[in-house]
Amino acid sequence: MSDLNWINFFWRSINFLVLGGALYWLLAKKAKAFFTGRRDGIRSALAEAEIAREAEEKKFREYSAKLDKATEEIEQIGEMIRSQGLSEKERIIGEARKAAEKMKEDTHTRIEQEFAKASQQLRSEAVRLSAQ
Repeated sequence: MSDLNWINFFWRSINFLVLGGALYWLLAKKAKAFFTGRRDGIRSALAEAEIAREAEEKKFREYSAKLDKATEEIEQIGEMIRSQGLSEKERIIGEARKAAEKMKEDTHTRIEQEFAKASQQLRSEAVRLSAQ
């Protein structure tokens, strides 16, 4: 019985080896071609991904530079607006001071004129009263 198991094992082993050899003989070239093609496909996909990554990094650097430039321009415009606002404020204050000074002078002149007119009227009245 033991010999029968060994003979059975021997024939099964030979059948397995024949099957394995036949499968290798039939599929080896196709499997090698498949895996070679797969490897080449992965290699080209990685190369394309690297090229795309470099292109995106270049775009990122360009957009970062544009954003930095725009930020700088915004700051310059803000500073220009502030300086123009300050100069406009100073101009308005200067004009207001000039207008106030002119109003003071006009008021002073008018007061002097009214005082002179009142003095003239008092003299006239005094002359009229002294003539009576």
